[in-house]
Amino acid sequence: MHACFERRFAIVNECDRPEPRLVAQQIAGKFYYMSRFTEERMKSFDGMEPLSPTYLEAFGFECFPNSDVKNAIDFARLHPSKATYRHDGSIRLWQGADYFTLMLVDLGEKDTTVDDGK
Repeated sequence: MHACFERRFAIVNECDRPEPRLVAQQIAGKFYYMSRFTEERMKSFDGMEPLSPTYLEAFGFECFPNSDVKNAIDFARLHPSKATYRHDGSIRLWQGADYFTLMLVDLGEKDTTVDDGK
């Protein structure tokens, strides 16, 4: 797995549809929707502190720094989903694209860039 993951990207709530639009980035223990750049209203949820987010690794994703756009991350679903619902343990399937790119959230904090191992 690439160093950019570090358990930083998740679907925040179990009732949220697991799709690219609802991927959130974890910064200093709080979550911010990455779709905030294309949907202004998503900023109203800034600073979420969910009890048990589902990290994208559980849905079979790996991520990589985008080679063309600074502070963009490419997500690729390369493995089957191992995410489960807490109430019955059934598999929680991904419901969006298997490959997508999102911009990192920048709150003006020091550690919002991806460590690409360079």
